[in-house]
Amino acid sequence: MTSVVTDPAVPGRVFASSTGESKATVRMNSDQGRSWQQPNPHFNFCTIHSYAVVEDGVYRTTDGGDTWFDIMTGLDAGQEFYEILVDRHDSQVLYLAAQDQGIMVSTDAGNNWRSWNEGPFNKRPGTNGNNVTRCLILSADGELLCFGSAGAGVFQRKTL
Repeated sequence: MTSVVTDPAVPGRVFASSTGESKATVRMNSDQGRSWQQPNPHFNFCTIHSYAVVEDGVYRTTDGGDTWFDIMTGLDAGQEFYEILVDRHDSQVLYLAAQDQGIMVSTDAGNNWRSWNEGPFNKRPGTNGNNVTRCLILSADGELLCFGSAGAGVFQRKTL
């Protein structure tokens, strides 16, 4: 299990991301664990909220996971995307770790993205091959974003 979240809009709905011997996947459950559905076969190993980050894209749902649409404006296609975080103080603010673009930020729930790399001299996220590690973490009070880079340490900066 790599990520588990509940759907705040639909009581009892749970999303789980996992890796297995043959394939990674995201599953959705609405019946206390009796059966699991795959809402989108394109989604595999990812971070899930109302947003999903997969290797080649970033997606959002507005209907509890029944449908998903990409939110790629300002993001370069052809790179991998590793992790997305929702700001604890403003749900419109999102932080994203991207393979080549580094830290990206959106202030409009993912409709538009811009670079947020002031500080790190190595903007490439730290990962462990295909087993992506947590490269973005918010502090307990939500005031700081910590970014783990590839070979250049950990950087932190005040959130928006």
